[in-house]
Amino acid sequence: MRTQKSHRLFSDKLLMATEALGCRTLAELVGRVRTMDASTPITLDRAYKWAQGRATPRDGKAYHDLAQLLDLGEDGAFVRSCSLEHFKERLSRRYPRWRADDGAGRLSSVARPDPAVAAWPTLTTERYATYSLSWAAGRGGQVVRGSSRIATAPGFTRPRIDYVEDTAEGRLTFAGDLRISRNLLMVNFDAAEADVLLSMVLLVSSTPSPAFGGLVIGQSIQPGEARPVCGRLLMVAMDDTVTDPERRNGYHEVGSGSLADDLAGIGYGEADCDAVARSIVGYLKSPSRSDGHLSIAPQAIDEIALPLALSVARPTTRIF
Repeated sequence: MRTQKSHRLFSDKLLMATEALGCRTLAELVGRVRTMDASTPITLDRAYKWAQGRATPRDGKAYHDLAQLLDLGEDGAFVRSCSLEHFKERLSRRYPRWRADDGAGRLSSVARPDPAVAAWPTLTTERYATYSLSWAAGRGGQVVRGSSRIATAPGFTRPRIDYVEDTAEGRLTFAGDLRISRNLLMVNFDAAEADVLLSMVLLVSSTPSPAFGGLVIGQSIQPGEARPVCGRLLMVAMDDTVTDPERRNGYHEVGSGSLADDLAGIGYGEADCDAVARSIVGYLKSPSRSDGHLSIAPQAIDEIALPLALSVARPTTRIF
């Protein structure tokens, strides 16, 4: 009970701080902290968990960084341990235009999800541009862009995912049921082509995010042989107004600008698309860990998701 109370206390403080600073979204708050200190432990995914009252920061630097951003003349220990009333009073004094009586009101209904669906990773849209490195012979190093569509059934029971990829050998189409394991989504696709197998394991934030990623496992057909292959995958939510989500499917030369153009075309024109495209390529090409395992840390995706989230920031009725 005490733990739940402390989680809710920090949640209220975080939401009040977000509003007092004039941030329309939690993404904007995280962006401001990271501009101040790129090494901050405050990430997009963690901020949503804290705002939802599901956890509190484990690293004391998070409190310190928030205190510095707020410029209240107090240290991180104050942010961590003061009462909500004292915190509200100090915010009202420092930011007189902020209406303290409204604190944690406008954001809280969005940041704290319905418990009935909170167990499911959050999918912000139905359609996603899907990026991975090409497995085709002679296409090494190129980014292959496919399209995914996720349809959620009533009650979030067993969503369905369709994936389309245009390769050197022609179009490949896949479909399968998504299964959840904690914050991982897994799918073993049924392919239209009988001899092509594909699976995905996706690390999806439990809070709204414009991007998520994971691993794609399948087979690479080389001249005279088939090889098992595992690589990184990134899925980026498309704007609802994109008329043809498959138009840019195919191969993208790294450094040509076509990947940046694709990001702008699916709804992120206000972001630094060249920088985000470089981040995507760096993420896809990241090597395995020293122990030989190929894995993905949430922070690696957060570095891509944050600038995209900031570029499509809406009023607080819809937080990315």
